Amino acid sequence: MGKFLANFISVVFHPLFIPLYCVWIIFSSPIYIVYQIPPDAQYVTYIIVGIFTLLMPAGSALVLWKMDGITDIKMKNQEERKLPFIMSAIFYGTAYFSLAQVGFPKIVTNALLGATISLVLLFLLNYKQKTSAHMVGIGGLSGIVYAVSEIYIEGVSQFLFPAILLTGLVAYARLRLNAHRPVEIYMGLLVGFLPEYLLQWY
Repeated sequence: MGKFLANFISVVFHPLFIPLYCVWIIFSSPIYIVYQIPPDAQYVTYIIVGIFTLLMPAGSALVLWKMDGITDIKMKNQEERKLPFIMSAIFYGTAYFSLAQVGFPKIVTNALLGATISLVLLFLLNYKQKTSAHMVGIGGLSGIVYAVSEIYIEGVSQFLFPAILLTGLVAYARLRLNAHRPVEIYMGLLVGFLPEYLLQWY
């Protein structure tokens, strides 16, 4: 894999986009619980998730960069990742509570709760190592797909192989770009996968 392709994969599957991909997968799955969510409510979900998990974290990182709170918008420096991570956890938590308060199905709200927990763990782990946020994101997506495919059997299983393949591609891309050590890749995958998998089962 060349560096151009590795960069392309890293951008397309950036952690900021993963929550929207997860919501799309859930809403594209022909499982009975999805039919309980009317189209208008699905659009509102996309808007809320997009605002709190994409626009606000990206906007806050940009503000920090402009104010010299971070020196690199890609946050390559381990120390500079702490504040954006905890701010993102707050934004994700807000999205979770917003949807949980209006009674959205657990399959959606648990996905956001799992992502919030993963971000808190990522923040804490960052004191020890530069755990891969990319792997936390794609690991979370894989955890949701794997758990839901086990629970419902039909409807989500078609996403399982692509999720596994993408997880491998993202891991290789991050290693190819020398962005992380292998242990940081594996830890990111674990931190992303486990909360999402366990919460969906719960």
